[in-house]
Amino acid sequence: MLESIYTPCDEARVEILRRREDLDLRREVEEFLGGPPPGRPEQPGAFLCRTVQTPNREFFRFMELARSIDLAPHAQEYLDDRFCSMNADKLGAVRMTFHHGLNKRGEAIFRRCVIVAGNSWDGAPYASLRTKWGENLVQFHHWLLRTFFAGLTPLNESAWYRARGESPREFYPAHYARFICHGVLLESYLETPRESPFIHEVVLPAFERVVSLFGKKPLIVPLLPPGNAADSSWAWYDREVERIVVGKLASAGLKATCR
Repeated sequence: MLESIYTPCDEARVEILRRREDLDLRREVEEFLGGPPPGRPEQPGAFLCRTVQTPNREFFRFMELARSIDLAPHAQEYLDDRFCSMNADKLGAVRMTFHHGLNKRGEAIFRRCVIVAGNSWDGAPYASLRTKWGENLVQFHHWLLRTFFAGLTPLNESAWYRARGESPREFYPAHYARFICHGVLLESYLETPRESPFIHEVVLPAFERVVSLFGKKPLIVPLLPPGNAADSSWAWYDREVERIVVGKLASAGLKATCR
């Protein structure tokens, strides 16, 4: 069932351009959404949705796919969310992992560094967290993003989503309706014990509702290769990012404890 929600990359590019010409479809979707969605709705784009956007390996993959289908990248955020150490994406921006290549046995070599002050973050508003050198965590990751992708500005869409519901169960139909004719979502869902309840209680019901409303699938392209989508190293960073983090710590008179 889960595989059926995806659209192949090349097909999605052709289909989004075709749907954009269907003015009746666009009007129907925008009536459901309460108006055009945020961002640049006049042109379809490729979307990645995360709590905070950061230049890890997954984000580089997103940019590569967006270029391959010739759609402008849109980096959506939900900064009103709260920190949860059980969420790999949220934890990865706090406990950063840096890739150092492979050893002689072909195993990954990596170093980790916790960059947030304190040790009790669960339940804290994500946007309130600060780095050990005193910088707002979100602002730091945005600065990192601009270092590698100049001109790319993440868009915090928390207010738009909250206006459509307080929980994912409520606002996910609107989330998926955006990808009927306004853009293509790049995402990979994993049927793990931790993620499976969310998929079956939120993702699939919302997807099916949108299909029933508009008679078309939201355009969702697999973000990660199916063979290793579950690989935790997608949340890792290049060594250049490690050098930046070490420099930030040193500038504040702190010793880097990446290990």
